[in-house]
Amino acid sequence: MKLKNKLITLIGVTLLSCQPAYASLEKESTMCEDLKGIAKSSMYMRQEGVSKYQVKTIVVTPTTEAERQATEVINHVIDMVYQLPIYKDESNKKLAIETISNYVYLTCVGE
Repeated sequence: MKLKNKLITLIGVTLLSCQPAYASLEKESTMCEDLKGIAKSSMYMRQEGVSKYQVKTIVVTPTTEAERQATEVINHVIDMVYQLPIYKDESNKKLAIETISNYVYLTCVGE
């Protein structure tokens, strides 16, 4: 399996594991941490050249209203990430990944 496919699979599992947390909306900080992780994973895939289509196919098709709302938020984060550039330099890639994930988290918690 190519490295890119392995990354998609690995990060896909991460995205899928985060999704149920939104259905319950138990704690805002947990939800915000999950969104931060989704942003981080999505930006990492963006920097590795994975298409937005491939990333969005990882997100589960919603069957309930809560899942639909969660999927809408996740897709919004992915769309936001894919508006940002791809960097060649590894340090710029790392900075971009950390910056977007922190931005998503701080926006979520309202700071």
